[in-house]
Amino acid sequence: MINILESLSAISEVTTEAGNSPSPGQLNLKQCVLQHGDGFSYDISAIVSEIHMFEDIEALGVTGWVQMVDNLNIIRNGVILGEELLWMRFETAGSSEAGLENFAVDYGLDNAAPLYIHKIEEITSPKTRQGTTQQSVLEYRLHFCSTEIITNDRIRISKSYQGKISDIVRQVMWYDLGVHMKPVTITETIDIHHYVVPNMRPFDFILSLAEDARCPSGIGVEGPQPAMAHNMFKGQHSDFVFFETARRPVQSDGGWFFVPLQREAMSVAEDAFGGDGAAGQDLIFTLNNAATTSGAEESEISGGITGYPAAMLRSLSY
Repeated sequence: MINILESLSAISEVTTEAGNSPSPGQLNLKQCVLQHGDGFSYDISAIVSEIHMFEDIEALGVTGWVQMVDNLNIIRNGVILGEELLWMRFETAGSSEAGLENFAVDYGLDNAAPLYIHKIEEITSPKTRQGTTQQSVLEYRLHFCSTEIITNDRIRISKSYQGKISDIVRQVMWYDLGVHMKPVTITETIDIHHYVVPNMRPFDFILSLAEDARCPSGIGVEGPQPAMAHNMFKGQHSDFVFFETARRPVQSDGGWFFVPLQREAMSVAEDAFGGDGAAGQDLIFTLNNAATTSGAEESEISGGITGYPAAMLRSLSY
């Protein structure tokens, strides 16, 4: 379990290898290798200028792009076709020095679960101040996504399933989509169902299952932060969600999740998972008039947040 505010404060106090304090938004790119077929791979970390990665509980899969400043013309000499594998590992600058291993994204070569390059976009030659084109440099974006997104787009399911929804989701993920290299966390459901799937994409079928999935309140929900299923309404859960988070050095903190949305943090780590009872707290939002979206003003819940933690928590857009 990660305490975001305490971790950001710890990062702000370290000194990086360059001898300075980390800047908000700064990252360390540990590895970035593009693989084009067997035996054809090349390190592109020296020509990557930006990394944009997106996780969304309402969208399937991890997506994003890397911004390239390419003085080698890898598009032609590589070549890059838009069907390559991307092995990438990066972390928030200063997190290693602060001893925080999970402030990192790990799709490295030793992970067996790469990303997939599916599009090349906005190929341009930067212009000088005099308005002339720099012929020796190309800028472009390499768009990537989870490999399961590509697999899902290429296959259809036409078969029948019977059993608990949690077991059906496991069968689709493991056997139909072939997800073996990533954790798949599924909360156990109740009731027996029978489905006949008429030529559907796997993810479309799983999303339709989320509408019927039920689990009792009070059971443990595994995930990056152990919690307890909690329904504010009478009856059983009917709010399951299906999403993916990025891979982390701690493998169980990333992967695919089919879990109920309404959960409460615990001391339930002890009750549901046999832990030592190390307690978490519910996420609390406070609404007040703030000059920034980092909520820097003091409230009844916490004091003012300033400096590096405030900058890292501030929304760029909304």
